[in-house]
Amino acid sequence: MRKMKTRTAFFLGAAISVMCLGAFARPPHLAVFHHHIADMAKQRGVPLAQAVEAVKSWGIEGIDVFAALDGGESGQILAAGMKPTVYILTADFGKSDDAASVEKAKAFLQANKDCKRLMLVPGFIPEGMTREAAWEAAKPRIARLVDWGAANGVEVGMEDFDSNKIIAGSTGHLREAFRVFPRLGHVLDTGNYAFWGERVEEALREFRGKVMHVHVKDRDAESSRPVPAGSGAMPIAAVVGELVRTGYDGWLTIECFGSTNIWEDVSRAAAYLKGVTDATAKE
Repeated sequence: MRKMKTRTAFFLGAAISVMCLGAFARPPHLAVFHHHIADMAKQRGVPLAQAVEAVKSWGIEGIDVFAALDGGESGQILAAGMKPTVYILTADFGKSDDAASVEKAKAFLQANKDCKRLMLVPGFIPEGMTREAAWEAAKPRIARLVDWGAANGVEVGMEDFDSNKIIAGSTGHLREAFRVFPRLGHVLDTGNYAFWGERVEEALREFRGKVMHVHVKDRDAESSRPVPAGSGAMPIAAVVGELVRTGYDGWLTIECFGSTNIWEDVSRAAAYLKGVTDATAKE
C-alpha cells in the first residue's frame, strides 16, 4: 500500500509539473535573415524601414546577422527595433586563423550584449587539401573560438551546411565536431540535411540536446530549391512541433534564399510557422 501511494504521488507530481510547464512555456519567437529584409526592400523598391515594419507586423522580432552578406543593412535594421538573434561568422579555418573575421564577430557580440549566439561556418576545403586535413587544421581554431564563447557567455554552434566543399556539414561531420568540442552547439537547419541525403528528423533525435538555434528552410520535392516553409517536401511541422513539445523556446529563423518574391515568401513562412507553434502549444 505504501508503494502504491508513493507511485501515485510520483505520477501526480509529474503530471502537475507537465501542466505547469505547458502553462508557462512560451513558443519560439520568429526571426529572419537580415539580408532577406534588405532584399524585400530592393525587390519592392521601398525604404528599408518599410520592410522592417512589414516583418514586424507578421510577428517577426529578430534577425540573424549574416556577416558575409552584410553591407551595413544589419545596423539599420537593428536600429529600427529588431533584435539580434545570432551572428553568422564565415571563417577560413582550413587555411588560417582568419583573425580579421573573428575579431569582427567578437566586436559585434560585445557591442550587442543581448546576442548570445555565434554560428560558425568553419570554412571550405582549400584546393589540394582533403577534408580530413582541413578539419585537422581547423580544430585548434574552432577550439579557441569555443573557449572564447564560454568565457564571454556566448554559445558557439555549427550548422548542417549544404555544400560539398564545407569542412563540416553532414551528420557524421557534426557528430565528430560535438565529440571533439563538447560545448559546441548545433544550429539546426531543417532543409540542409536533405542535401546530404539525410533525414532531419533523425538528426534532431540524435542532436536534440545540442540545438541552440533553428533555421527553417523548406525545399521543393523535385528541384530541391528553397521554398517558403510549409510549401515544400521538408517535414517542417513535425520538426518544429517536436522542438516545441520538448521545450525549445528559442528562435525560428525564416530562410528563403534565392526567392524572386521574398516579400510574399517571408510573409507566408511566418504565417505558417505561427500556425504550427500555436497549434503545438495547445496540444
